[in-house]
Amino acid sequence: MKYLIVSGDSWTDTNYYSTPNPQLKCDWPKWPDLLADKLNMQVINLAHSGRGNEYIYSTILDRLMQQPDNIGMVIAAWSAPERRDYQVIGERGDYRWHTLRPDDTASLMYHIQKSFRFFYSFQQICESLNLKYKQVLMISFFKTFLFECANDFFEKVGEDIGPLDEHTILKSIINSPYIDKINENFIGWPCVEELGGYSIKDKLNPGRMSDFQIAENDSHPSSKGQEMIANYIYDRL
Repeated sequence: MKYLIVSGDSWTDTNYYSTPNPQLKCDWPKWPDLLADKLNMQVINLAHSGRGNEYIYSTILDRLMQQPDNIGMVIAAWSAPERRDYQVIGERGDYRWHTLRPDDTASLMYHIQKSFRFFYSFQQICESLNLKYKQVLMISFFKTFLFECANDFFEKVGEDIGPLDEHTILKSIINSPYIDKINENFIGWPCVEELGGYSIKDKLNPGRMSDFQIAENDSHPSSKGQEMIANYIYDRL
């Protein structure tokens, strides 16, 4: 049997835990499991809640190096660009991932361009290894971050991170050297509705459709939402 290798954040994490609603059991099958069943593959789900794009890129790449055979498909389910992932040495000498949310040491435009480098590198690695692959952005590329900053969701956002207006951010995306380099294997590229793209959250609107989100105060996909994501990606393979 071939393997479906997936990495992502809380929208993809098999063990997602609803922080606003700790009494809820979120143990329903997540979209990678559902998609693997459709493809008759065995899933390797590397996703972890709260992680960013360096984690997603690195865990997939590390797995490809460990397991080069019997890979049926690889899917990068990208997250918010302003998250900074890094590794530290644990008590047993192993490397453990941590994430800074948000990383306010650089501009949001920098974080977006850094994510574009991950997207393009992932694409080229899969092409060079002759692997079937897809890319998707699961959540908003920058609007959630702007909303949270405007509403003081974060206790502190650095003063030197650059302009945070939507026009400037969209302009930086349009002018990116990667905008025309990402191919059709990226579902929803260039990820932003104003530019003709979308994230999975934008397309499925689980935050506005109660049947597809966990609760009113948690917009993560419910069981029905996970089924919608699996079907949506499957139809675009």
